[in-house]
Amino acid sequence: MPTIRCHREIAAPQAEVFALTQDYDVRTRWDPFHRDYRKLDGETAVGARIWYRASNRMTMTVRYVSYDPPERVAMTMIEGPWMFSRFSGSWVFKPLSSERCSVTFAYSFELRALFRLLDGVVTRRLERTMAARLAGLAAIFVGENDQPHGGGAGTSTTRSCRPPWRSYRRSGRRVTTDDRGYQFHRDHR
Repeated sequence: MPTIRCHREIAAPQAEVFALTQDYDVRTRWDPFHRDYRKLDGETAVGARIWYRASNRMTMTVRYVSYDPPERVAMTMIEGPWMFSRFSGSWVFKPLSSERCSVTFAYSFELRALFRLLDGVVTRRLERTMAARLAGLAAIFVGENDQPHGGGAGTSTTRSCRPPWRSYRRSGRRVTTDDRGYQFHRDHR
């Protein structure tokens, strides 16, 4: 199952960034992909389910498989877009200082047999989505009006995935970087 990872350093404390990513009531303020949600099992915890609608109108029901504030959270798809036979995502937050953290966002997925020819297209689309989500998350901590796409200068030294790509292979993992320093890691197993 291919895994795509995007990374970004954010000028905010680890616990604050973690809390913002898990507060679905304010998610539209920074996440351009988020449109609607319903918590199906009350409080957020391992085993809890969430129904989610994205800006592209696709819906997905996910179950938390890991919830360890303020370090990590992971979910797996229970029901969702028919093109995916499996889909999961995770956020990992590491403190860099008291006022800065690194965020790694990952998706693992497998397409149904009929759609495997579109693997490259789907991967690039997911990479763009992940980059936009991390950019919005970083921008909310620097913008005066909490605008998700305003004033992003200085928010990151290692930016997230963005094409155009230069890539090289190292032990089964492709690390891709563009001229501006945007990076993503893709595992193929």
